[in-house]
Amino acid sequence: QFGYSTREFTTGSTPFANVVHPDDRTRVFEELQELGEDRASDFIIEFRLLTKRGESRWVSSHLWPRRDSKHDITHYQGILLDVTEQKFTQAQLQQAKDDLEKMNRDLEQAVKRANRLAVDAEAANATKSEFLASMNHEIRNPMNGIVGMTGLLLDTTLSGEQRDYAQTIRQCADSLLTTVNAILDFSSIRAGEMEVEELDFDL
Repeated sequence: QFGYSTREFTTGSTPFANVVHPDDRTRVFEELQELGEDRASDFIIEFRLLTKRGESRWVSSHLWPRRDSKHDITHYQGILLDVTEQKFTQAQLQQAKDDLEKMNRDLEQAVKRANRLAVDAEAANATKSEFLASMNHEIRNPMNGIVGMTGLLLDTTLSGEQRDYAQTIRQCADSLLTTVNAILDFSSIRAGEMEVEELDFDL
């Protein structure tokens, strides 16, 4: 399966150490050292082996002790299973999990930023409303003055052309005042400065 013959290992022409991946050798031989210290229980270790063509493959090695009639350990027997595909699948699943966690973290940060922006926008709107509400009289009074003075102008002797101009001014001023009043009333409501009166009336 890995390109080696049994003879290569039994004759020592290919030392087992040369087959173990360099990055895993220290760990693997520490485990084998424990075997040399009469480790009495079986165990499983995963590491990488190099094929004869130099490719890296993951294996799962299951080892267990063999005993003689006196129950002394005489040697260890084991099997090697190629688990490369399982490792690849695990790595993909872990990567997908990491990507999902990162997306969740990014989403949480985006939500926090959006919440902060919403709070800032609400504060800006409140400030704008408070400003407009405080400018109530400063804006309405000049407009009322324009409307009032135009009304007085219309009560005077005017030529036909002058009266048309004055009436146009009066109509535009009335329209603008209606819009300004609506904006200022809405701002007063937003700023919490709207005063409500209770009046009797004849239905």
